[in-house]
Order: sequence, then structure tokens, then C-alpha cells
Amino acid sequence: MPAILAAAWVASALLLLVLHVYRPIPATVLGLGLGLALARPAIRVTRSAAASFGDVPWWVLIGVLAIVAIFGALTFAHSAEDVLVRRDPGSYAMSASWLSGHGTIQMPIHAQLFGAPNQHLVLASQGFYRQGSHAIPQFMTGVPALLAVGGWIDGLAGVLHGNAVLSMLALLAFAGLALRLIGPRWTPLAVLVLALVQPELDVARAAYSEPAAQLLLLGGLAIVIDALIAGHLLPGRVPTAGTNPVARIVAERGLFVGGLVLGLVSVVRIDAVADLFPLVPLIGWLAYHRAHGWRRLASGMLLGLALGAFDCVVLTLPYAKHLGTDLKLVAFGFAVLVPATLAGLLVARWWDHRTARLAELPSIEPDSVLEPAKRSSIRRVCTRLDRFALRTVTFVRPSFIRWRAAGAAAGVLLIGIFFAIRPHLMTMRWNPNSGGANYVVQVQRFQGMAEDATRSYYENAAIWLSWYVGWATLALALLGACLLAFGQVAGRRRVWVPSFLVFFFTTALVLLKPSITSDHPWADRRFVPVALPGVVLFAVAATAMLVEGLRRSWPRTSWRAGGLAVARGALGAALVALIVVPTWFGSKDVLYSKTEVGEPALVRTVCAALRPGDVVLAVGNRAKAEWPGTLRVMCGVDAGYLDGADDAAGMAAVAAQATADGGRLMLLVESVSDKQAAQSEAAWPDQPTGFLRTAESAHTLVKRPGKPTPFDTTMWLGPYLPR
Repeated sequence: MPAILAAAWVASALLLLVLHVYRPIPATVLGLGLGLALARPAIRVTRSAAASFGDVPWWVLIGVLAIVAIFGALTFAHSAEDVLVRRDPGSYAMSASWLSGHGTIQMPIHAQLFGAPNQHLVLASQGFYRQGSHAIPQFMTGVPALLAVGGWIDGLAGVLHGNAVLSMLALLAFAGLALRLIGPRWTPLAVLVLALVQPELDVARAAYSEPAAQLLLLGGLAIVIDALIAGHLLPGRVPTAGTNPVARIVAERGLFVGGLVLGLVSVVRIDAVADLFPLVPLIGWLAYHRAHGWRRLASGMLLGLALGAFDCVVLTLPYAKHLGTDLKLVAFGFAVLVPATLAGLLVARWWDHRTARLAELPSIEPDSVLEPAKRSSIRRVCTRLDRFALRTVTFVRPSFIRWRAAGAAAGVLLIGIFFAIRPHLMTMRWNPNSGGANYVVQVQRFQGMAEDATRSYYENAAIWLSWYVGWATLALALLGACLLAFGQVAGRRRVWVPSFLVFFFTTALVLLKPSITSDHPWADRRFVPVALPGVVLFAVAATAMLVEGLRRSWPRTSWRAGGLAVARGALGAALVALIVVPTWFGSKDVLYSKTEVGEPALVRTVCAALRPGDVVLAVGNRAKAEWPGTLRVMCGVDAGYLDGADDAAGMAAVAAQATADGGRLMLLVESVSDKQAAQSEAAWPDQPTGFLRTAESAHTLVKRPGKPTPFDTTMWLGPYLPR
């Protein structure tokens, strides 16, 4: 239900954002109305599928709810206070805050207040793009639309705490998926481990897009699984023929809703579109087995992706243009997968048709060889060979299936081994002229490392994961993935198919190319939507299979029953410790940390020094990057900066226009050194306008990040003095 409500909310928000009327009443009416319409088929398939999963003990429900509640309370109490646009959270927080108060993502830019046009004048800033007479937020509109609900409830504080709530809902969605895949008794362990992982905690305490993406992806997968089970649409698990017509209709509608929820992840996080790649062959696999509803799943997903494309083209076009290369890669991925899936489907159908035709051929009597009038010798020989091949395939088919399952498991194992030894095989590099490369050089210099702008460090992606869950958990996850791959190809555990495809192949893609600046722990949020839930589920699934395998393999004698219980308990406890303990150590240093504390108060102090009619020009790299967007949202003033090295004439022109309009030109710098280096004079106050000593997440490249590091901000704001 939370995933459906979130999907309905962001879908209905697109219409209101286009009309610039995203307000509480219309958003609630449309969002809840669409949510109720989508919830009905989802609830029906869940009720139909519930019997397949057995009863859920009361302690499982209590345990899951307790873990989620503690996780939510912890992240809510330690929510970061990012309002300066240094990273993504500042941009999301400011976008959502503006949206909650104005009903539109467009922020007016009053260029006339800065005088005559000046090619060096920049009225956009980090985290925002200029589009005509407005500034547009950098990212997709789904997350600001969701966080703005918190703004309606409690202003800026509600926005900053919004992800704590979304992450709780995402953890509930994960619990529901875990219950379907690994059983109720192992679900609390999986939820506990995911809640403890540091990247999960980090994104829950700041305004990131990953919690919303995780909620939609995991919730959508749960709906799809329920629909496939309710409609008896999982080949190899239950018969696909003779399905009750009512159950078929219910399942098809559920598949449409599940596909729509999954497709709408594109409205909250454009990178998450690549997470849907594995669903293309899944749809082809369902079509091959003539599973009713594959068209509904495809159409729902396409509708969700179309709404994401609408967001890109109509609402966030500058951001889409900025991501042009990445979006082309995503389009290329679908352009390859869809035809390849169709080709595989056609070949498989042709082979099945040919096999059926051969099976229907009448037997050839020996005397017919001497009757050339009835059949040519070439045709007789070919027919006999075909029938011999058919009999042979029929005879060896069980062995072939086992070998094919073993091949799938071996392929999964080889992929996992490759990522484990990859740091010893290659050194990954990227464009040394990119912004990420420049930042990496700064971190290298800060940490006393050799400067190398070409290093991306992507070959260490598996090591990054090991920092937070441990190598033992990764080994168990790989074992679980191998066992699941074998079982699914052999015709068992088919309930895993949708989730396995998404988790395994998306995790492999992320490990292959994280596509993010290798600054930790900031970069590790890339694992949150899919990789971390997948690793946890695979590891816990392996634990469950090993414990259950011990029970089945133990001799069935009464006097050994006690020994079996002790052995199972010891094995289970050891495996649980291998998973939980490293995860605890990976996050214990930041479990109770809170970053960026005091930033809202600092900005309000700066706002108090401004008067109506003032315009602000930022001076210095930090002030230019971090402050213009925040001043526009929180202080209600027009702000920008000059990108010229020494544009004294431009500064004077802006000051003259501001004075003529009855205001002042105010210069803002973010450090004493920037104030001293400023090219223009200002009536600086005797004391800093504002000072803040806070903490931010650590910055590392090749080591596990530890506790947050101290971070100082000294603000100076003064009226411009003409020379």
C-alpha cells in the first residue's frame, strides 16, 4: 500500500506541476483517488496469493514492526539539516521547500534587477538550471513532490524529516518482499540487517532520492509476485492452463498495477530506469510460456516510463539535456534488450513448433524405403534423422535440464568471483577533465595520496560493499544466488524469478560501473535501491537453505533428534552472526551521528541581515556554488554571481541598478580568505555575519569511511562599496 500510494502521488503530481497548482487539497484528492483505484486490484491479488505463503507467526509481525519503528525513530531524530546546496540533499530540500510553499517547481529569476545583460552574470547555481526567466531544480520531480508533503505539515523541518518516513515505508516494502521470498521466520533477520547497513541509514537521514526509489521498486516487485501467483502464471511452479477466468482477470490487473509502480520509479530517480532492464527478458519468458498477463505487465511498465519521459521533457528538460549521454545509454539498453528478447521468443516458438510437428509424423515402415514413389530417399533419410534426434532429446531432457541449471549456477559463481578479484586484474579510469575527476584530485590531495585525475576506483566496487556488510555476507549472498539460479532453471523456486533478475543483474551492473564520484560514503548510496536489498536477501536465503538442508540430510533416527536441533541451532547462530556482526561494525561509528546541524539557523541569520529590494552576489567558489539557490528559497531574494575573474564594471552596474530600485547590492563570501581575496570592496561588518561549526560525512577514496568530520562555515555579508 505505501508503494502504491507513493506511485499514485507522484503520477498525479505531474499534472498539478504542469498547471502550477501543486497544493495540499488538489494533491490529496488526486493522489488518494488514484491510489485507491490502484490499490483495489493489488489487494485482490495479495489476498489470492496469501495462501501460498502460509501463516505468519505473531512474533514475526511484532519483530518487523519493532525494527521498522526503531529505525524510523533513530533516523527521524538524527535527520541531517542540509539546506546549503553542497550535495544532492541540499538541492532536494530546497526544491521541496519551494514547492511546498509555491505550488510549482519554477523559481522566478528577475534578471532586470541586475541591470543590463551581462555575459558574466550567472543567475542559476549548483543544483538548479536556468530556463528562461525561471530556475529549475536539477533532479526529477517525484522526490520534491513527496517531501513537499512534509513541508505542508511542518515547514522546512517537515521536509528535512521526510526521508525518515519514506525509508520506514521502504523497509516495510522490503519486509513484505522478504516474507514472500525467504519465508516469514527469516524475515525479521533480513529487515534488521538492511536497517543496520550504513548507506541505508545515510539516505534515510538526508534528502536523497534512493528511499523513494527503493520503496517503488520493492513494492512493485511484491505486487508482481502476488499477481503471478494469484493467476497461476509462474511456469514450472503451477500449471498455466485451466486458470479460473476470474483469477486470470484479477492477476492481469495486478500485473498492470505492479508494472506501473515499477515504471514510475523513473519519476523519482532517472538512474533507476536501468534497474528495469531485467524485466524485459522476464516479460519475454512469460510470453513464451503463454502466461496470461504479460501484456498487462509490459503496458503498465511502459506507462510508468512514459510518465517519467514526460517529466524529463516537460518539467525537467535542462536536467534531461545534462544527462543526455546517460539517457542515450539507457535507450540503447532497451533498444538491444527488446529486439533480442523478441528474437529469442521467435526462435523458441519455432523450435517448439518444429518439435511438435516431428512428434506427429507417422512412423516409417521398413518397406517404405523401397517405395520411391511415395517419398524420395533424401526426405526419408532426413525424416528418420529428425525422429532420431527427437527421441534422443526426449530421452536426455532431464539430464539436459540439470546441466543447464548447473551452468546457470556456474555463471553466477564466475561473475561473483570476477568482482571479488577485479582489483587485482584491472585499474579503472575515466575522463580526467570531468567535474568528478577534479573533485577526486582534491580528496587525493587532502588524504596525502598521489594525485591521479584519471582514477575512477570503480574496480573496488565490491570492496565498497564489503565495508558495510562484510566479506562473509557477500560470500553467503553469492552462494545464495548460485543456489537460487540452479533451482529456478531446474523448475523450482520460480517465485524468485522477477526479484532474482532485478537484484542480480542490476547489482552486477552497479558493481561494473557505479557511475558516481568515488567519494565515500557519499558514493555508496548507489547500492541502496537494489544492490543492498539483493545482497541481504541472497545471504539470508543461503542461510535458510543451509539450515534446512542440514535437517533434510540428518539421519532420521529418534536418538539423534536432539543432536539435530543443537546442530541446526549452532549453524543458524553462526551464520546469523556472520551477517549481523560485520554489518554492525560497518555502521556503529555513524549510528547516532547527525550531520549539517545548524545550517537552517545560519541561513536565517544571513536572511535577517537582508532587506526587501536587496540583491546578492556571491564571491568565492564555495559561496557561488552553495548559496544562491538557498538564498532564493529561504530568504526570498534574488541571488547570483559573476563568473568573470575581475568584472568590476559588471559589479558596479548591478549595484547601480539595485540602488535605483531602492535596494542594495550585497556581497556574500563563505570564508575569511574569500573575503580578503574579493576583488570588490564592501562594508564588511566587524564580526562575521554568521559562523557555524558542524560536521559532515567523511571523505575517503580507498578506506572505509568513519565518523563525520568537523566542518566550519564563516559567513560575511556586506553592502557593496563603489570604487
